[in-house]
Amino acid sequence: MNLETPISSVISTKPEYLKALEEMGVHTLEDLLLYFPKSYEDLSEYKTLDQVQNGEKVTVKGFFQHMKAVPTKGKISLTKADFFDHEGNPAEAVWFNQSFVRRMIPMDTQLVVTAKIQRQYGKVSLQSPMVETAGGGQVHSGGLIPVYPQHAVITSKWLREKINPLLVYAKEFEECLPEAVIQEEDLMGKEEAVQEIHFPTSQKRLQKAKDRLAYEELFLLQLNAVQRKKEWQESAQKNGHHHEVKMDVNFVKNFFSTLPFAPTGAQKVAIYEILQDFEKPYPMMRLLEGDVGSGKTVVAAIALLNAVVHGQQAAIMAPTEVLARQHMVSITQLIEAYEAQFPLKRPINIQLLVGSLKPKEKAQTQQGDK
Repeated sequence: MNLETPISSVISTKPEYLKALEEMGVHTLEDLLLYFPKSYEDLSEYKTLDQVQNGEKVTVKGFFQHMKAVPTKGKISLTKADFFDHEGNPAEAVWFNQSFVRRMIPMDTQLVVTAKIQRQYGKVSLQSPMVETAGGGQVHSGGLIPVYPQHAVITSKWLREKINPLLVYAKEFEECLPEAVIQEEDLMGKEEAVQEIHFPTSQKRLQKAKDRLAYEELFLLQLNAVQRKKEWQESAQKNGHHHEVKMDVNFVKNFFSTLPFAPTGAQKVAIYEILQDFEKPYPMMRLLEGDVGSGKTVVAAIALLNAVVHGQQAAIMAPTEVLARQHMVSITQLIEAYEAQFPLKRPINIQLLVGSLKPKEKAQTQQGDK
């Protein structure tokens, strides 16, 4: 058996369960092991029946006696038994439509029971309790119990019972993170993280498993993005559809001298990196981030003008017409101030193209060099 083994060969179950798993996206053993819990119930503390509140879900140790089927009207089957916790406190256990428990639960044997408590008329009852052998190895009690996203006939109880014995195959997962990253970030290994995310041994180790799997998801997402960027750049370079624009240091210095303020260090760095990208044989992919008023428009204006003075066309796009008109005014002022001190051989033609323009006006706007 390996991670690619079809789920129908991994677990023995009814066709309706296999169909439900398919609808959940669980097709292989790997899919099942990567079907993570949505939350956890802390059932690590054992209580006695005199300590619990009405409606509380608890884990207690004790034994059953006098199990019997109770006749009912209709199609519902009812099974009842007397239960005594390890201090002798009594309760009545009730199962609906689970007559098989009469064959599976031994009498007068120390067991671990998990159930929701109901107190009524001075009596305590256990509603459809889950029963496991005492002494460790429980999957429904005795620790942080996984609660899975459920679908159709698939319940958390069913998933816990199926996934727990298959966790030995978590060793089949290849470690996708570099060892240096694992050491530097103090991350849990992939095998251990998968095991802990399903049946955590402590809150601390559960958090480390979550951290590891979250880090891996982001790491692979970033790695995929870098790979796609590299392939796209190589394709663009091969097709030769991109025009390289050399950085003109004197132009940048001259532009700075025409500004009514001194550019900040951050602006200078951003401008330098953008103009460096212009020199590369493939299109730039860069996000310039900054607060309102931080000077992004000046950076854009230098980039635009650097392209235009080297024989290219350039455009700045805005999400709204109001902002487009504001950019038109501010960038025009910056460029006019530059041209006043450093006249160009060919004047720069600046036009505004917005959705409210009529078709004839748009056609006129698009004529000539922009």
